Amino acid sequence: MRMLATSSFAVVVSLAALTSGAAGCSSSSAGGGATPTVTADQAASDAAAAYCARVAACTPFYMLIGYGDQATCASRMKTQFLGVIGAAGTGSTPAQFETCAGAIPGVTCADLFATNLPDTCKPVAGTGAKGAVCADHSQCVTKFCGVDPAKGICGVCADPPAAEAACVTNDCQDGQTCGTDAKCHKIGALNDACDANHTCNTTLTCFGAKCVTPGAVGADCDPLGTAKPTHVPCDAVTGLWCNLKSKKCEATVENAAAGATCGLNATTGTLTVCDAKDYCSITNTTTYSGTCVARVADGGTCDTTKPALGGPCITPANCTGGKCVVKDPTTCK
Repeated sequence: MRMLATSSFAVVVSLAALTSGAAGCSSSSAGGGATPTVTADQAASDAAAAYCARVAACTPFYMLIGYGDQATCASRMKTQFLGVIGAAGTGSTPAQFETCAGAIPGVTCADLFATNLPDTCKPVAGTGAKGAVCADHSQCVTKFCGVDPAKGICGVCADPPAAEAACVTNDCQDGQTCGTDAKCHKIGALNDACDANHTCNTTLTCFGAKCVTPGAVGADCDPLGTAKPTHVPCDAVTGLWCNLKSKKCEATVENAAAGATCGLNATTGTLTVCDAKDYCSITNTTTYSGTCVARVADGGTCDTTKPALGGPCITPANCTGGKCVVKDPTTCK
């Protein structure tokens, strides 16, 4: 299951977060009567609400600029989860989603970002044989669906690649990332070694070839473009930025509306990001500043070749093949 990956300017939510679990159970009725069956709609709603609440607790910054609020997040994620439950050949069931939803509040932020989820949220075998078209792990007998986001939302069922093995269609198992060397590498924990291929957990940062705790508010830092950094990078997942002038970690200026100036301010050294409805279209590549413009609606035409802070699509849609696409496994056949 892919859950959530972050960078300084965007957090990308991918589909298979909470998408499947071990054999879950539905809620029992009072008095020991018949066990009711949870509906797909209810299970998707509960899973989406639990997921978004956990994201909001771990990174309020992302929730604000990615969705605006938890209600919007839950509505958007529910649509994706319903698609997973209805996917061809899936082993996922409403009962499994419901069980997973109950386990999500206890997941640590580090595990959330690395997609190290409880057993109740892990993939279960579907019916898709190796080579079958898929979008979610639980559609496959192998419990692994390799998807290359750059090529679309659909992938192929395959044997899950082991750590340090070759990526499958630029994809890896949960808890791993595909490096520039095209190999799968485990996401680094505190004090693990890191480099261009071995990334750290989103709660950490790579400095001095080790995964370390990022800089807090007021910490000394190295501004963007520093050739030889001497300070630990600021905590981007919480919205911190290294002020170009003061060289201190400070909060990013958030929630600029459509038409507002965004990006870098060469005078103050601050960074401004747009609200959830907009993204920063960079119009001056010298100063890396621009204007907040409306995100593209689902299915609309998008362009990722132009410099920007944040994606042009409405979270969690991605710009794929020139269109803003919300991942829906029911369309992969």
